[in-house]
Amino acid sequence: MKRQSYFKDKRRDTIFEQKYIPFGTRTDFAIYRDKKGHKFLRNDKLDYALYLKPGGHIPKTGLALAKVLERFNVKGLKVLDVGTGENAFLAIHAKNLGARSVYAIDPDSTAVRWGKLNLKLNKLSSKIFLKKIGIEEYKSKHNFDIIIANLPQMPVKVNRSLHDDGGFDGREYILKLIERAKNLLERKGILLFAAFDFLGIKNSYNPQKPTILKILKENGYRFSIALVLNKKVLPGSYTLKNLSHIKSVYPGYRFIKRGGTMMYKIFIIEAYY
Repeated sequence: MKRQSYFKDKRRDTIFEQKYIPFGTRTDFAIYRDKKGHKFLRNDKLDYALYLKPGGHIPKTGLALAKVLERFNVKGLKVLDVGTGENAFLAIHAKNLGARSVYAIDPDSTAVRWGKLNLKLNKLSSKIFLKKIGIEEYKSKHNFDIIIANLPQMPVKVNRSLHDDGGFDGREYILKLIERAKNLLERKGILLFAAFDFLGIKNSYNPQKPTILKILKENGYRFSIALVLNKKVLPGSYTLKNLSHIKSVYPGYRFIKRGGTMMYKIFIIEAYY
């Protein structure tokens, strides 16, 4: 019998609001709300929904990772979602694509609590294993075919947000991921992760910091850039508030400027070990 989500069971009580178009690109997602005003992000193609935490985060970069994940045949594979967040989005997406087993981790207790709510919403509580733990501490009895990660990577003087902050240079969790994934991947396993270009992906913007691609190579990975997106720096955004610190850590970086709008690139990196 086909599994039905809570959202599908209650569809007559939900109201369509709009198609979801982050980065100016159409997706399979739309935003709905129920009669109590709770909002949901629904995948119209795979027929699952995410309960959006009031005042929380709607997946954006995660959707780009999901798009790249769809290029692979994940049916029957073991997937680990690192930094799954309050929506447990990529874990739920991987399971709906047919992954055999899905594990998800996040060090933020609030994110884990809301992530478990979304597993329950989609009747996946017994099929996705969600644990409160960071990648540097995580151990598994088996290895994974795919590890996918959307990690905190905002350069900050002091970490304050488990959702956004990636240490003084923004690379703290990405470097931990690169190191730990070597022991968690199956042979020829795939590591997919997102990285902001000002961190120095292909080009170094701080002579004391090697590029992320060079670090991958030094750790024995083969890699390619799977997708590149432009992201706007919005007024009042977290990125704008940290602009002076970003420029001090990466003095060689120049934000893209188009028609008065400041932007930067997000790279989705595909690496094999």
